[in-house]
Parts: sequence; structure tokens; C-alpha cells
Amino acid sequence: MMRGLRYQAALAEPDPRRAARLLVALAREDPRFVPAWVSAGDLLARAGRTLAARRVWERGARHRPAAVLLERIERANAAERRPERTARVYRRLLRRHPRAAPLPLLFARFLILHDRFEEAGEVLRGLPDPAAGNAFAHLLWGELHRRQGHHDQASAAFAQAAGPQLAGASSFRCAACLEPADAWQGYCPACRRWDTLRADAELAVEAANRPAAVATSSG
Repeated sequence: MMRGLRYQAALAEPDPRRAARLLVALAREDPRFVPAWVSAGDLLARAGRTLAARRVWERGARHRPAAVLLERIERANAAERRPERTARVYRRLLRRHPRAAPLPLLFARFLILHDRFEEAGEVLRGLPDPAAGNAFAHLLWGELHRRQGHHDQASAAFAQAAGPQLAGASSFRCAACLEPADAWQGYCPACRRWDTLRADAELAVEAANRPAAVATSSG
């Protein structure tokens, strides 16, 4: 609650640079509090400090590779026509967070959208269970096959996906109450919980993990 109040107070600052400094200070105290990293970078970007904004988002992603941070990194590098820089960020994060199940899904999505099909296939084939069998993974396989002209395989994969959208880093839903959100926010507008909005890829992995967790607890 205190983090949320400090976050709101920083956003209310009339000076964007001071607000960004307060948010970065909050993020340093709790590096896993994603809203502080996201909003600090947003303020810097609106002030025209795009390099500083990208660095803030990358620092946040090193602590917690959330889809909302990766989306902003992708967008910043796309504006400068530097998609390879985004690919390097993903590779570094995969080495740093080998157990972050949504991360390879988001990387594969990025590669597919940039027509890097062989690399995307390698990433998808290397997915561990249960990430390999979740709905978002099937969606990615379907889109990969579709773009390669393998229509029968694409249809089969899309049939297993049934739900998520490929633009999964842009579509958010609350992990607590499951209400959709028009855009990412630091808190859920429906249940008012902090730092609960997740992208489709993140929710798909959480849903795939849930049965295993239940089985473990019941055993």
C-alpha cells in the first residue's frame, strides 16, 4: 500500500523530471515493483529523453522481465529501426532469467513479427513444460506455420490456442480478478490491486502452471 501511495504521489508531481527521479528511487528500493520502472520511463520518453527512458525500462526488465517493459523496449527500438537491439535484450534476459517461462514466448513472438522464422522455431522447440503446451505457445506455432505457408499445421495449432491474441504484450488482464484493461496501468481499475496486470503470454503460463501447483499441494 505504501509503495502504491508513493507511486501515485510521484505521478502527481508537476515536474516530469522530478517525478521520474522519484519513481526511479522507488524502483531501486523495490526492483520488482514494475509500475515504477514503467512510469519512470514513460515520463522520460514524453520529455524527449528517449535514451534515458529505454535504459530505465531495460534496468527494470533485468530485475523482472515483465511484458509491459519488453513492449516498451521493442517500441523504442522499432522507432529507431534497431530491432536487433531488442533481440540482444531478449537474449541477455533469457540468460539472466532462465526460469521466466513467459520470456521465451515473448521472444518468439518478437521474432515471428520480424519474419525471423528459423530463430522463432528454435525458441519454440526449446520451450520447457508446461510452457510448451499452453495456449499462447500454440498461437505462436500457428502464426509461424501460417507465415511459412504450412496451412494445415497452422489450422491445427490455432485450434489448440483458442483465446490469446498474437499482440499479447499489448493486451492486458488482471491476474487477480481477470478483468481486461484497455491499457496497462500500475493498478487494476476493477479490483484496485497493485501490479497485477499481465499480458496474454504471462497469463497463459500462469494458467498452465496452476494445475501442477494444485496437484503438488494436494499430494
